[in-house]
Amino acid sequence: MPKLKIFISFLSLLFSFSIFAEKIDSNYIENLAKTFLEKQIVKPSTGNRKIEITPIDPRVVIRPCDQPLTLNIPVKTNNRNVNVKVSCENSTPWKLYLPAKISITIPIVIAKNYISKGSILDDSNITIIEKDSFKIRGEYFSDIKSLLNNKALTSIAKGRTIAKNNICLVCKGGSVIIEAGDKNFAIQTDGIALSNGTLGQIIRVENKHSKRTLSAQIINSNHVKINL
Repeated sequence: MPKLKIFISFLSLLFSFSIFAEKIDSNYIENLAKTFLEKQIVKPSTGNRKIEITPIDPRVVIRPCDQPLTLNIPVKTNNRNVNVKVSCENSTPWKLYLPAKISITIPIVIAKNYISKGSILDDSNITIIEKDSFKIRGEYFSDIKSLLNNKALTSIAKGRTIAKNNICLVCKGGSVIIEAGDKNFAIQTDGIALSNGTLGQIIRVENKHSKRTLSAQIINSNHVKINL
């Protein structure tokens, strides 16, 4: 009986090895590497992630492996071009390096056409595209709604990324309504903006009547609010 159990165990091990060995081919390793990178490279909350694995040279002979393959990224990278090391750690170990290209795109707002200085931003002159995150420099907007009714402080070329420093929803020197209060009551007065700003930004404003300088948050076009 003990010999029979040993024989059955040996057959089971041999059978499972043969099944696993059949899977160790180029397609299996490439898919394994892609799945590994998908777990390592976080997908952005907005936008997309694309991973391209360089196919293994068909001349490469892939030997069987009697245990699961191990994967890692052996050297520091810029997360754009990586080499995935795939290793078999059995009695006759082997390893492969698979180059991979990773691209992460995020939505950004750009000028749909040439925008002249002083123009108001709307759906006719701005649009949203997905752009490689490695090619984006400085601040950007990913939501068109937050830019509607902003004024262009400078001329903006077609295809140019819309940045905070070339637009204003509230513009320096312009008249603003200053609102102060909470959810129970609010009062309003007239003021002057002392700096440029976009939706949600906090800027300095001057009360026209008291001449007092205050910090207020932009909540709409030419409308700021002070929370008490």
